Order: sequence, then C-alpha cells, then structure tokens
Amino acid sequence: MSKNNTEPSCYTMNLELETYHLKRLIEGDTTSFDAIFIHYHPIVLRFLVGFIKDKEQAQDIAQDIFCKLWISHDRLGHIQSLKSYLFKMCRNAVYDSFDRQIAEQNYLSHLEETAPQSTSVEHEIYAKELLSLMDTTIASLPPQKRTIFNMSRKEGLSNDEIALRLNLKKNTVEKTISFVLTQLKKNMLTALLFLIP
Repeated sequence: MSKNNTEPSCYTMNLELETYHLKRLIEGDTTSFDAIFIHYHPIVLRFLVGFIKDKEQAQDIAQDIFCKLWISHDRLGHIQSLKSYLFKMCRNAVYDSFDRQIAEQNYLSHLEETAPQSTSVEHEIYAKELLSLMDTTIASLPPQKRTIFNMSRKEGLSNDEIALRLNLKKNTVEKTISFVLTQLKKNMLTALLFLIP
C-alpha cells in the first residue's frame, strides 16, 4: 500500500485510527491488519492470560482470534467498535476453553488487577451481571445439588470429604458438580450474547 503524508501511523491507535484501519481491513488491506495486530495483540494476550493463567495456551487462543479476524475481514461491516468486537471474541474464547471450571475467581482477580488500565466500569457491569446469573442458577438448584456445589466451591472440600459428610457415593458427588458446572457454563455463554455489544 502506498503511503502519503495524510495516512495514519500503523503503530498507534485511537478511535480515529481504529476506524480507519477497520475500514481498510474490511477492504482486505494487510497493512491495516498488521497495525491492528501490533496494537491489539498484546492487549488481547494480557486479557487472556489474566483468565487462563497459561501463557502458552493464551498465545494459541490469541493467534486463533486474529486468524478468525482476518478470515472474516470482509464480513465485519456491522462492527462499530473493533475493541468491543475483539473483547467479545476473547470472552467467547475463554468460556469455550473452560471444561470443568468457572471463571468467577479469576474474573474478579483480573478486574482488580487491570481496572486502572481498562474500562473498569464496563468490566464491573459484566462481572455483576455474570455473578448475579451464577447466584440465580445456583439458588434454583435442588437442595442436594446446591449443597454439594457450595461445599465444593465455597468451602473448598474435596469430593471424598463431601461424600463422607453427606453419606453419598463419590461418583454421585462428581456427577453433581459436573452437572452444575455444565449448567453454569451454558447459562453464562447464553448471557454473553446479550451482555456484550
């Protein structure tokens, strides 16, 4: 791509430059994609590591996010904010990567650590909505399932300890926790479609 004196720099990013590079990206301009990657890749990676705590896995997910961004570049005309769109991709990728765990504790820690550098108000709104949904889901469980899950996640008891205290088979405890986590994950993934613009 030829350069002139009025073309924005590829190495800085504000709303005006983001809009410029997004428009060029939609047109298939690789230089604008590079500029977006240079600016947002470290931000995306830092966000992912804050949740996943595994830098190698986070790097793979970040790479996949930007690959998807490029592959779908000609279908991004509906995007009003590239930052919000990438944020949504990150959130979906994080929840997709979880199998038998919920992001509550890591999410709260991440908010606390990154609030000065990020849009903390937006994050807090998302966190409150997600945690409220989690509380509602847990409260709606049958008493035994709710007790087992709370003993596991809130009291930190092992499956063996829970089984012993409640006079249940360990297999019953394991299946119950797996069921509850699946329900929470399903509800949170559905909520993300409505919480993120």
